[in-house]
Amino acid sequence: MSNSPSVQRSPRVFISYSHDSDAHRQRVLALSERLRKDGIDADLDQYVQGAPAEGWPRWMLNRLDWADFVLLICTPTYYHRFRGHEEPGNGKGVDWESAVITDAIYDERSATLKFVPLLFDPADEKSIPEPVRGHRFYCLSSAIEYQALYDFLLGQSGIEPRTLDAPKLKARERAEPQRTRRLHIPDITWVEIPGGPFVYRNGEIRELPTFWIARYPVTNAQYQTFIDDRGYEEPRWWEDLKRPKRQDSTWPQSNRPRTDLDWYEAVAFTRWLNARLGLPEGSLRLPTELEWEKAARGEQGRIYPWGAKYRSGHANVDEKGEDVGQWYLEQTTAVGLYPHGCSPYGVDDLAGNVWEWCLNKHDDVASIAPDKSGDRRALRGGSWIYDPDFARAIYRFRTPPGFRDLNGGFRLLSSVPIEPVR
Repeated sequence: MSNSPSVQRSPRVFISYSHDSDAHRQRVLALSERLRKDGIDADLDQYVQGAPAEGWPRWMLNRLDWADFVLLICTPTYYHRFRGHEEPGNGKGVDWESAVITDAIYDERSATLKFVPLLFDPADEKSIPEPVRGHRFYCLSSAIEYQALYDFLLGQSGIEPRTLDAPKLKARERAEPQRTRRLHIPDITWVEIPGGPFVYRNGEIRELPTFWIARYPVTNAQYQTFIDDRGYEEPRWWEDLKRPKRQDSTWPQSNRPRTDLDWYEAVAFTRWLNARLGLPEGSLRLPTELEWEKAARGEQGRIYPWGAKYRSGHANVDEKGEDVGQWYLEQTTAVGLYPHGCSPYGVDDLAGNVWEWCLNKHDDVASIAPDKSGDRRALRGGSWIYDPDFARAIYRFRTPPGFRDLNGGFRLLSSVPIEPVR
């Protein structure tokens, strides 16, 4: 099954759902009709008159293979049948589809955007099946989410999305617009890095005030909140920055690091979140190399966050290339999976997984102001694709600020104490 739709035609969408009730069937049909009206080639079983000549099982398999995207309408009944917990003879459509979907995700090693969970009710989030629970989902209780779904379907198909006319709202929805425009703010776990002197680089003694750094790199789920809030469209986040066209993360699972973004995008995200949290301007930002290195090496200047020598299994790196261990996963991993590799302060993933953008220019550590010069910015920490030598906390990497890759990400720093958002 392919998840690489053609750029020469409208995206083809198959809708998978359970027959909960007549009202639910009508709601699913209305969704399909709206997608068709908006230029999406949508299909579902309700368009078939009688029974298909090839039989329902083969028809469903053909539809799943035909589709560029499969929309999963998640409800408690759908989840129950997806898990195979229905009584014999009931819910066979979902049962067949679930087997094919699970196999496809397994074959793609979870790196597929083809299967898209949808909710009609926010309370049904727990009904998203486990194989797609890490995927981006859309709750169609708001016009904003429908637009986001539409943008995703067209954007992934190589077609420029357009702004849709919002559906007509009922009088109550017009009177209470905030109920359909709820903004989700990322929940960040912060670690305090105490002020004072520390060993920087090759023995130089520097001193920094107390600051707070995120325990993990920014994840796909956290970055998605910026996208959902139309962060790419708001000029104030991009002042003195080059705004690129948004690119999806190579590995889209919600708890993996957000990759495939440049320095400008990382800075724009920090500005957006700083404002949304109501912090003094500039409080939340990327760390400088000095701050990043202290968080990783501690006061005494460790070589790796955990000590003087590399230890097999302590970081997501290529151990096989230099024959220092048996592990090379060839992809990112969910943040926090290497707690034994944390820094002296308890900060995770500072070695391996993804390179992390720093605020300063590589050739001038004191130069932190955003500009469009294209001067190379610094990255730290190594990544899954590099050997352990690059994951040394002292190692410096540089690249143009507009460069994007599948092994680069970023983490946040705050100069003021803040609590996680709950």
